[in-house]
Amino acid sequence: MLYYIISICLSAFLLFLVEPMIGKALLPWFGGTPAVWSTVMLFFQVLLTGGYAYAAWLSRRTRSRGLLHLVLLGLSLALLLGLGLAWKSPLAPSAALKPGGAIPPILEIFMLLSITVGLPFFLLASNSSLVQAWFSRAFADQTPYRLYSLSNLSSLVALVSYPFLVEPNLSLPGQGWLWSGGFLLFAGLAAFTTLRAMRISPATHAETATAVPKPSAREPLLWVALSTCPSILFLATTSYLTQQVAVIPFLWVLPLAIYLLTFALTFSGERWYSRQLFIFLLLPTLLLYDWAMGQRFAAGHPLAGGHL
Repeated sequence: MLYYIISICLSAFLLFLVEPMIGKALLPWFGGTPAVWSTVMLFFQVLLTGGYAYAAWLSRRTRSRGLLHLVLLGLSLALLLGLGLAWKSPLAPSAALKPGGAIPPILEIFMLLSITVGLPFFLLASNSSLVQAWFSRAFADQTPYRLYSLSNLSSLVALVSYPFLVEPNLSLPGQGWLWSGGFLLFAGLAAFTTLRAMRISPATHAETATAVPKPSAREPLLWVALSTCPSILFLATTSYLTQQVAVIPFLWVLPLAIYLLTFALTFSGERWYSRQLFIFLLLPTLLLYDWAMGQRFAAGHPLAGGHL
C-alpha cells in the first residue's frame, strides 16, 4: 500500500511543480504578457483532461493495455534524456526554438510545451486516477478517495515550494535536471505499480466490489458541468490577477493553491467538509463578489466585469 501513496504523491508533486517552471522559461520569449500564463494553463488543462480519459481507458483492461503504458513511460524517459543532451537541461528549450512570428503565438506555445513536457505531463496527469483505480481493485474494502486528497496536498506543496524554495535557489537548467530526476523515480514506481495491476483481473475485482447502481444519462452531464464551473472561474481569476497586479509566478500559483486545498479538504473525509456549511457560505460570498465588481464598474474601471 505504501508504494501507492508514494507514487500518487510524487506524480502530483512533479505535475504541479513543472507548470510554473516551464511557464517561467517561456515567459521572456513571448513578451511577459498575462496571456502567456493563460495559454500555458490552457495547455495543461487540456492534457490533464486527456490524462484522465487515458486512465479511464487503461484501467478497464489492465493486462492488454498495461504494456502500452510501460512503453510510454520508457519513451518519456528517452525523450527527457534526449532533450537533456541537446539542450542545457530537459526543460530549458534551445534558443533555436525561439518564436519567429511565422505562426500565432498560442500555437507556438502549444508546440514548445508539447516538445518539452507534453508526454511526461500526460503520464503524470493520468497517474492519480490510475493509482486510485488499481488501489480499489487491490483493496476492494477501502476507499481510494483519501489518495486523491493526498495527491492534491502534494500538488499544493509543489506550488508553494516553487516561488519560495525552488525559484530563488536554482537556475532554470538546474530546475529541469532536478525535475527530470524526480520523473525518473516516478517512472520506476509507475512501472512497478502497472506490473502489479496487470496481475489482478478486472473480473476478480468485479466479483468482490459492492454493486453500485449505474448512473442515469443526465448525471455524468451534471458532473461535467459542475466541474467545469470552478475551473473556468479559476482561470478567469488567474488571468485577472496577472493583468491587474504583475505577471509573476507567485500570483499565478496562488489561486491554484487555494483551488487544490479545497479538493484536499473535500476528499479527506466528512470531518473537514460539510456541504450544508459551504453552501451557506457560498451565497453571501457570491453577493459580495457581485457587489465588488459592481463598484468597479460604477467607478469606470476599464476591465471591470470583463474578465471574471
